Amino acid sequence: MGYKLHAIPPLPSSIIRLVSVNKSIVLSQKKNLNKMGLLDYLQGQGHDEAYEQLKEAPHEARLSHELIAAAASYEAAKAYENHVAANGKPPSHEHAKELLAAVTGAFIDRTVETKGLDYIDAERAKSHAREDAQTALVESGEY
Repeated sequence: MGYKLHAIPPLPSSIIRLVSVNKSIVLSQKKNLNKMGLLDYLQGQGHDEAYEQLKEAPHEARLSHELIAAAASYEAAKAYENHVAANGKPPSHEHAKELLAAVTGAFIDRTVETKGLDYIDAERAKSHAREDAQTALVESGEY
């Protein structure tokens, strides 16, 4: 019982040119994204301003979990870029996400201790920061 092979007709040259042009456009756009970097992406989103605002906030200040999450995402991006510069890019997207989650969690835990947040705000901030950092990782073209 054998299989029959069927010949596949060649694609018209107009379709081949169209695919080639679209592929080169996509590749050039991807190169531009890869030049941006995770920290650049978050700075463009205003996370660096949130980081500075949180850093300057007095002890026991009432801070929103969104502000803390944005600052934590920014701190994670700085740590990620330092890690990449020192050790190279993580071997997989999962490793990069774990690194970002660890840094955002540590930053928020430190903020909770120094600024006096409650447990619910801290957990909301951690969740929001992880989502922010992971979205930035994808949007920046890192993975």
